[in-house]
Amino acid sequence: VTKFSLRHVPNPHTNQVLHEVELWIKDAKGRRRLDLMVKYPIHGLGLSAQRTPSEATLDASHLMEKPANDPVYRDDTKEIFTKTQTSIATRLYSIFQHSSPDLKGFSHFFMDAVRNLHSIQRDMVNPNQEDSPFHVLCHGDLWRQNVLFYYGTSLECQTDCVDVRFEDLHRARYASLVTDILYFLFTTVDFEIRRDHTMDFLAVYYDHFVKNVECESINDLAESDDHLLSSSDILVLQDLFAAGYHSASQERMDECGLDFNHSIMTISRLARFHAVSYAMQGDLGRRMNDHYPFLTEDPVYRDDTKEIFTKTQTSIATRLYSIFQHSSPDLKGFSHFFMDAVRNLHSIQRDMVNPNQEDSPFHVLCHGDLWRQNVLFYYGTSLECQTDCVDVRFEDLHRARYASLVTDILYFLFTTVDFEIRRDHTMDFLAVYYDHFVKSVAKLSPSLSIFTREELFVEFKSKMMYGFLEGICLFSTVYESQIRKLEDEEREHPNLDEGSISGLRPRYSDYKDAVVSMVGDVIRVRFQGEAPPKSALPSSSSPSHPSSGQDFRKSSTNGNGHHD
Repeated sequence: VTKFSLRHVPNPHTNQVLHEVELWIKDAKGRRRLDLMVKYPIHGLGLSAQRTPSEATLDASHLMEKPANDPVYRDDTKEIFTKTQTSIATRLYSIFQHSSPDLKGFSHFFMDAVRNLHSIQRDMVNPNQEDSPFHVLCHGDLWRQNVLFYYGTSLECQTDCVDVRFEDLHRARYASLVTDILYFLFTTVDFEIRRDHTMDFLAVYYDHFVKNVECESINDLAESDDHLLSSSDILVLQDLFAAGYHSASQERMDECGLDFNHSIMTISRLARFHAVSYAMQGDLGRRMNDHYPFLTEDPVYRDDTKEIFTKTQTSIATRLYSIFQHSSPDLKGFSHFFMDAVRNLHSIQRDMVNPNQEDSPFHVLCHGDLWRQNVLFYYGTSLECQTDCVDVRFEDLHRARYASLVTDILYFLFTTVDFEIRRDHTMDFLAVYYDHFVKSVAKLSPSLSIFTREELFVEFKSKMMYGFLEGICLFSTVYESQIRKLEDEEREHPNLDEGSISGLRPRYSDYKDAVVSMVGDVIRVRFQGEAPPKSALPSSSSPSHPSSGQDFRKSSTNGNGHHD
């Protein structure tokens, strides 16, 4: 470390202080800078307004030490929004054309706003409004997926929500607090609830905000609220978006997912990510779930989540049955295998990610949710190479689990990689993964034994259904959400003609193509095209129609000689 500096960025109106660290590191690659930000778990915007006595002496000049940028609405993102603005404006124009005269009178206002979406939103979330008393550290992405609820555990109240937390702070911004309120109301709250209770929500918000700010100290707040966490619950991470990392844009992807270059770079990084915990276990002399007890239970597939998956399994099975009914004879021979797997999705996946398989040489700390939104790329800055991906990082570790390393590989391949790329290059990805894994482990723990390339492939084949089931869950969720969005639009605007809503209608053919491609990959890799006997299935007694479901249920060698 050649330089370390800590900045306190206060807002005199809200008494909020944000801590930023500039860290310069010199290594074999040269000298590079890391911008870090301390992000505490969100406990309510009032908490962010607390100051310690030492922080109270800071003046507002620190706020403008360098120009602040919003994580979304910046100069370099304007072009990305151009296509979005155009497509939204086209549909919105059609909606106004077929709306009541009362709405038509406002059409010019909303049309202008959509056409200038990027510039308007950039002004709305401008972090440098010095005279604003409303600026605080905002979540920035407060929609349904990032709001987690906790329910009572007793039989009498296990349907009652007793607590709520927020996650995924990668779009956190310094902006007016009302931007978080509005984002939540317009993306997540039921339409009628928003219409009837907006003023109630504002009144409740203000009361809680004032109550928290008026606490004399953080200790006073802790006495009335048990949400404050210990220092061991605070994690300091690099701000990847500030460092120039972002999701792959549509222009850098093939038709149905990541292209070969992005995929191979992700697989290489994943191997190095897994190698760290693999080597740690060797140094500790015991498995990670023995050292970290919270890893003994999977974050997703647990006893208390089984009921949640029941409806998912039923709806997926219904569509999958229809797909097989209209598929080729080659695919129909495998229908009973895939139908049984979908009907018993929760129990199969729970077995696949069981953290307590003591004889498994493949268990490492896995990411657990390695799909497109959680894979961030960094591109060259020169004009010649700004379309070339030069680095990749992962974010959002809330589903991290202790499981077989192939579960991360399969999750990524079946949810994020283009269908044809996955079909043609699965074996190439496994070979590259193994080479990078072996080299990374050899650097970290040279004497540690490693499974062979062949053993990795056997493990990959044995857990192929994990990738299929995660993939079909993701594509089904997206498809169903698009259907619900269309139904909401038709309910709110019953007089719209077919042309106005055609852009919102999800294409069943796209969903079917995704499912068929995944089925084909499992058949090709796991079964080499030969249908398995029913006796080999998890449940051989389940019939093939979706309406009747039924539940069912180390040798390691030194790999250093294999990667050359």
